[in-house]
Amino acid sequence: MKEKYCEISGVQDIADHLGVKIQTLSSKFSGQCNVSLKSLLVFSKVRHAIFLMNNPGFIMKDIAGITGFSDPHHFNVCFKRSTGVAPQVFRDKKMKPDLQKIFREKVKKRHLP
Repeated sequence: MKEKYCEISGVQDIADHLGVKIQTLSSKFSGQCNVSLKSLLVFSKVRHAIFLMNNPGFIMKDIAGITGFSDPHHFNVCFKRSTGVAPQVFRDKKMKPDLQKIFREKVKKRHLP
């Protein structure tokens, strides 16, 4: 998943690739990792988006597509849920959040996207 997360539209894609039911995959993953597979997938995409934001040549629509979000609106919603701010605000302020800390806190509280 680490190399292909941008090509994965959701947990169903992973389940299909592995030939298992989505419910089985999700429950086993959550049980072993204490975080949902969906949350980990979104986190990976948001982290890559932040990296891409350092390149002023990419507009948000491009970043949304490159990171595998279905559309710019979905990207905005997931980004804001993950970081607490909209992607354009994040970019404009050149923010550098501790994503690992944010992710750990959300795992503890189970408030994941």
